[in-house]
Amino acid sequence: MSQNLNLALHAARIHAVPVGEMPPQRRHTHRAPASTPTPRAFESMFHRGAPHSAGLAWTATDFAIAFSCTLAIAAAHAVILALLAASTTAALSRVLKLHDLRPNRTWIAHQGLILLTATLAALSISGIAPLIGFASFHTGSLALEIILTSAGMSIARSLWRRRIARHFKSGVATLNFVIAGADAAGREVRDYLASLDYLGYRFKGFIPLTGTPDPKIPAEDLLGTIADIIPMSKSMFVDEIIFSHRPETGILIGTLDGARTAGIDVRLIPSVSETLQGRSDVHYVGNLPTIVLHQRHTHAASLLVKRILDVIAAALGILATLPITIAVAVAIRLDSAGPLFYCSDRVGFKGRIFPCYKFRTMVSDADHCRAAIEHLNERQGILFKISNDPRITRAGKFLRKYSLDELPQLWNVLRGDMSMVGPRPPILSEVAQYEIDHLRRLEVTPGITGLWQVEARHKPSFDNYIELDRAYVRNWSLGLELSILLRTVKVVLMGTGT
Repeated sequence: MSQNLNLALHAARIHAVPVGEMPPQRRHTHRAPASTPTPRAFESMFHRGAPHSAGLAWTATDFAIAFSCTLAIAAAHAVILALLAASTTAALSRVLKLHDLRPNRTWIAHQGLILLTATLAALSISGIAPLIGFASFHTGSLALEIILTSAGMSIARSLWRRRIARHFKSGVATLNFVIAGADAAGREVRDYLASLDYLGYRFKGFIPLTGTPDPKIPAEDLLGTIADIIPMSKSMFVDEIIFSHRPETGILIGTLDGARTAGIDVRLIPSVSETLQGRSDVHYVGNLPTIVLHQRHTHAASLLVKRILDVIAAALGILATLPITIAVAVAIRLDSAGPLFYCSDRVGFKGRIFPCYKFRTMVSDADHCRAAIEHLNERQGILFKISNDPRITRAGKFLRKYSLDELPQLWNVLRGDMSMVGPRPPILSEVAQYEIDHLRRLEVTPGITGLWQVEARHKPSFDNYIELDRAYVRNWSLGLELSILLRTVKVVLMGTGT
């Protein structure tokens, strides 16, 4: 099964408002919330989308490398000298932007800057050492200091890039993009971005700006018309729209209006004259010059704290509930035949499919029996729920009452597929029935608990379910996160599950 759920099928049945026809009173009145990436994607976010946080992380890494190398070469008591060497290396690394692995420079040029940083730092400390009471480095020690420091910095960056490339190859934290402009320039942009495996760009298709598209572009890569670019992009979880050339002003303004509301980045490939003018807004993606017309704001620090809290809470939860987990496992085995766990494919962040684990609370063939009891559904719309579901086992009723069947999802949190708090991950058949606006709930990492669980768990309305999830996405903060967790404890202890 494909790692990413293909939601392009929605485009055929979505009644989209053409770009540029948004009612004037709606324009610029909504600001898209910061996207919350899947927790396993945080290193990818720092690598690509949060340069300030990436800079701090690499500055700290270079400091640690230089400190360790200097301390290993100098006398063990030369801590002050090691601190000076590390501080100088970190400062030079920051000035030369060695934390930015994306810029317009070759691998050899990057290694040259690393060697220059290590050399300047070593020479500076060699000159300062006699002034603060230390013996000057002899030539052998100085060369060894330069070699070890530069090698450490180079290896760290190489390992980091490999790790990021593996994540992107497996579909984690990829950056989905469409190209507005089905022409030769658009094809070249697609091919070049596809070659930058360490940036994780994933091509979704072309949207023609004018008339007949380039005959070299296959029909399956054409997504529709420019009027549908925003709803089409939302249905395919597009992160970035790239114009292959400057379009008509009306098209550009209309697309920007929709992109701001939808939280989609917009770039423009500038003309040669615009590039040569030395414009401050020209940003390079590899060697490709682009003009950033709109870019979302990412709360990197808050999201990092969220991930750290998730890992701590999940790890402590697994340890604290281990006796309960053993007791639940024994009860399930004694109560009914079948596997201990129930695993189902769920749709997570940006449509990524992952296996979601629960303790089995129904008979082993429950999925096959669903069709026979569809008429008993007590929920409205897409959701399916029966308060006295005949498929639930005796042990399952107790587990559901106190939400103990959800305990295995703590492993999903540790793996990074889920968070402690977020919209519940839907099954594939539910997502296949979603309208465009419903997809907003898939723009954040799914969670074990959320607003719906603590505010409207027993309400049958699907619209209410969706609205609470969208409210969580719009108003996300660490304060809201902690509030939901505390309220969840109360709900679980009260035994309000079904």
